Amino acid sequence: MALASLVVVLSRENRDLRAQIDAIARRVPADALKPGETVTPLEMIGADGVARSLSFGDGAAPTVVFMIGAQCGYCEDTIPRYAKAVSDAGAAGLRVVCIQFDAGSISDLKPTPPALPAFVVPDGRGTWLGRVPMVPAAVVINPKGVVQYVWFGQMDDAQADALLTALLEVASQG
Repeated sequence: MALASLVVVLSRENRDLRAQIDAIARRVPADALKPGETVTPLEMIGADGVARSLSFGDGAAPTVVFMIGAQCGYCEDTIPRYAKAVSDAGAAGLRVVCIQFDAGSISDLKPTPPALPAFVVPDGRGTWLGRVPMVPAAVVINPKGVVQYVWFGQMDDAQADALLTALLEVASQG
């Protein structure tokens, strides 16, 4: 009987702590990347070791940039939602990149689903990526290089549906 009471008390405390952690994670700083902002090109290195320049707003296709961390449990939970949204959108006319924030080099890149090609941005914090307050994150950029949508933190079902809608909308602009 005492053990059952202890289990109930600990379960409640665990639930309360999770709610507090989620509330803290959802706070977005005032200087965080926002819809309506124009982004600058990124210099990236792919898992294949090839350096690429990813520019926006020069007539390029609409782009979705996913950001993850290798040791991020929320990222582990969210990556399948990202991959499903890209798959469901058909990726028609969309550029898709997945940037791993905590990778120091390509040898540190975590494997990602084929729909989410992984990259490292050597000076990521010195770019607009430095204004992404947390991972996981998703940024949808239109063909003019303007951020249309952002999501920070773990994605629930409703947010995953909103991401799919956003991808379909931005793909129609390309």
